[in-house]
Amino acid sequence: MKLDCFASFISLFLQPSDIIFSFDTISNTCLQRDRERHGVDEMAAVVVVVAVHTTLAAPRKNFNDVVNDALQSILANIAEPVKPSGPLEIRIDQTHVAHIYLRMDDCEITGLKDFSAHDSTIDLYGGVKANVSISIRSPKVTLTTGHYFINGTMVDHVELFGEGPGMISVDEMDIKVDGSGNIVNQEFTDATLDLEMWRWTVDLEDLMPGTDLGTVFNEFFSMYGPEIFDIIENNINKSGKLVNFINNLIKQYRG
Repeated sequence: MKLDCFASFISLFLQPSDIIFSFDTISNTCLQRDRERHGVDEMAAVVVVVAVHTTLAAPRKNFNDVVNDALQSILANIAEPVKPSGPLEIRIDQTHVAHIYLRMDDCEITGLKDFSAHDSTIDLYGGVKANVSISIRSPKVTLTTGHYFINGTMVDHVELFGEGPGMISVDEMDIKVDGSGNIVNQEFTDATLDLEMWRWTVDLEDLMPGTDLGTVFNEFFSMYGPEIFDIIENNINKSGKLVNFINNLIKQYRG
């Protein structure tokens, strides 16, 4: 099973779109792939499309149940650990906070099969329009890397460097997409991403080798996981390309 687009979708939550990995690049990669429907590569778009159509066909069914049924049918086709075909990269450029580049190779992701829908709603109006809110949560998502490379500075002057194996574990990872669009055209006109977590744990081995700061930085990154998620979320939403990304996946799903 090919997982390029799915891995790209997951990697959106690991990096700002305007620095290294653009939505346009992801969408083009997805559209250039073959059209086999294994239900994994287009998870977010497929869940929305299937859920909306099923709700229209059976409007009395709870929308969250519809979303969860669609989600579980997609996740059933995933074999864990999921192995992205290429590296995952993060670049954070926040004045007075951090200027960091992180690259992770030989990655494996677990916990995706444990996602379930909650508090998902749809509000139909105007005959062909809808406001849609899709929320999915996993109790734990873990990313391991066989080799990471990190370089940069913290608070404008403290050097940060290291490379080796590593792990990032997110507890209670919650992904929410709020949007509106045209049901007949199956097209979103706007969409906003919201990322939440209870906590995350960062363990990068051989961080700051030759110093006593490796443990300190791992604890720092672990402590400020939600704030880092907010930076990533804001960069994705400010890019203005989330709608095009979702719509391109919907077009591929429709054929």
